[in-house]
Amino acid sequence: MALIGKIREKSGWTIGIIALGLILFIVGGDILSPTSILRGNNERNVAVINGEKIAPARFDAEMNELRYNYYLNTEKTPTAAEDLQFQPQAWNNLILKTAYQKQFDELGLIVGDEEKIDMVQGRNIHHAILQSFRNPQTGQFDKSYVQRYLQNVPKMDQKQQASWFNFEKQLGPDRLRSKYEALIKKTVYVTTAEAKRDYLSQNTKVSTKYCFIPYSSVQDSEIAMTETVIDEYLANNKAKFPFNFASANIEYVTFPIIASQLDTINFFKEITELKSDFKSSTDDSLFVAMNADKPTIPMWMNPGELPQVLSKVSNLRKDSIYGPLKDGNSYKIFKLSDVKEDTAYAARASHILFRWESESAEDKTKALTKCKEVLARIKKGESFETMASQFGTDGTAQQGGDLGWFGQGRMVKEFEKEVFAATKKGLIETPVVTQFGYHILKVTETKTNKKFFVAEIDKTISAGSETLDSVSSKAETLINQSLDADGLDLYLQKNPNIQNVAAPNILSTATNINNLQNPKELIRWIFTDAKEGNLSSVYEISDNFVVAVLKNKYNAGTINKEAVKYQAAYFAGIDLKAAKIIEKIGSDNTNIEDAAKKAGATAQISNANDLNLATGMLGGAGYEMEAIAVALGLKPNATSKPIKGNGGVLIVQTLSITNAPEITNYEPFKSTILNSSSSQNDFFINEAIRDKAKIEDNRYKYY
Repeated sequence: MALIGKIREKSGWTIGIIALGLILFIVGGDILSPTSILRGNNERNVAVINGEKIAPARFDAEMNELRYNYYLNTEKTPTAAEDLQFQPQAWNNLILKTAYQKQFDELGLIVGDEEKIDMVQGRNIHHAILQSFRNPQTGQFDKSYVQRYLQNVPKMDQKQQASWFNFEKQLGPDRLRSKYEALIKKTVYVTTAEAKRDYLSQNTKVSTKYCFIPYSSVQDSEIAMTETVIDEYLANNKAKFPFNFASANIEYVTFPIIASQLDTINFFKEITELKSDFKSSTDDSLFVAMNADKPTIPMWMNPGELPQVLSKVSNLRKDSIYGPLKDGNSYKIFKLSDVKEDTAYAARASHILFRWESESAEDKTKALTKCKEVLARIKKGESFETMASQFGTDGTAQQGGDLGWFGQGRMVKEFEKEVFAATKKGLIETPVVTQFGYHILKVTETKTNKKFFVAEIDKTISAGSETLDSVSSKAETLINQSLDADGLDLYLQKNPNIQNVAAPNILSTATNINNLQNPKELIRWIFTDAKEGNLSSVYEISDNFVVAVLKNKYNAGTINKEAVKYQAAYFAGIDLKAAKIIEKIGSDNTNIEDAAKKAGATAQISNANDLNLATGMLGGAGYEMEAIAVALGLKPNATSKPIKGNGGVLIVQTLSITNAPEITNYEPFKSTILNSSSSQNDFFINEAIRDKAKIEDNRYKYY
């Protein structure tokens, strides 16, 4: 406690200032967004949890914290797609701090400072600490590494200090939730009666003769599938179709935004000017933040950390500009403002691993012999990469054996010794043996302690204003000439080159509509202002201008019939086919041969032995738990009436029943049941708390 307290005392104020600055840099325009607290938009609620109203500003605060964490871990600001992925996590954090907190308070659960220290360097180490502070030689957690790290925190740069304090802040809430869930799980137990039932279901066996008449024996044309039948099925089976959120069915038309030839010319003119300005810039961080599509913070990198497109440039020099270099869909400019020699070295190598099948001398000799054979072929001129893909036995085989750059301490000592001792690139002449097997080694870059200070700007070719206006005009024309859903149908008939896309069952929480990513403005329109048959405005989504028409809209808890219509029709059809088969063979029929004769050629008569409820499999009929249960309930040689099964109608005759042997100790079965249910407990606890909190989710109105 004293150590962490001193760190806070020395660095806390500075960290607070730098954290605020970084958050402002990361969230950028969100401060002036429609949900921002600075715009005074606090009068409406993102949610109501446990009766507590959650204002947009609270959700924004959770999102900003996640963005900040992302930056600390990656040195990058999140992209729009990454930012979208934070929303469910921010939502869960809000629920934890409201719905869960009420439960914590009622039980008097807290996490004190001493307990937090215990999680970092005591007896109950947090799992993240266990994973992060391992001795590279043993692979085991080493508490001394943690203690040295904590002693060095005050000497670290501000971002590293901020990262540590941010992690420390999460320890309390994480342990609090673990405590609560552990308490709940302690209340879960298995009775002897439950264990006995499980034992009997696995060990009581029945042998049967059965008649199976598949539903496929009735053609679809033989049943009357109507809207009324579907409606009745949905009304009687609401539990099968839960709709916890508002939903809608839409159709939409996209107008792709594609950069023109003129846009491409202008882009390269712009990026050439940008390169010149970048070279003369005196504040690279600010320049990157102002000009990059995805800003990153300039940083020191060893050769293995350099972006791939830059690592291909030979003879990197101080005070140099490189680019624009194409990297995927973007072009990048790099400014290398400084080069230094570090105390740590890195190297690059490839390998081909030959594992032995066992620890026997014979198997090890066999692996070594194969290794030497392949090594000889490489020495004679065959491709190392081809040999690696053909003979390699680890995950590097498909990359030609390439291990990439790695620092000292990353590889096993025998491997590392050879690579870091090499004074030139090329093949190591003899096999190297490690605990994993025999390796053929190739040094692709000799060791270096050089580090480069790199600033990066990425830019993607985008459509200019003229292109945007042209494409937008087409979308506006569609709206003006259509006006509503009926008008859109006529417009599409007259313009067959324009296609509409159906999107059924859009939820108010959706983060995409088919391949349209982050359509939040469209979602907001659907679930707030839109009425059935309305045509939307033009929305710019995923490099498209989009116009949508609302076909149907349903409140939370109401079945979206159009979304589940075909699924409901299938199950309703099963019911109709079952009724037709049972009518044909007789509802009171208990004669297997007679039922098969009446059913016709599709009926199957078979025997199945040693069936039990644990598997539920009834020979060729497949999974038919109910039929097996009926057979277990009959006396020997007795026959059931027709049973509506999963795959068809069945009649079963019990031939014999083998009762499970009597036992007195059911403890192993209790343990098995507890273990199998433990993985589900966290989910059920979470669902119970959410249900009790009566959460009203209005995120679609804002995000």
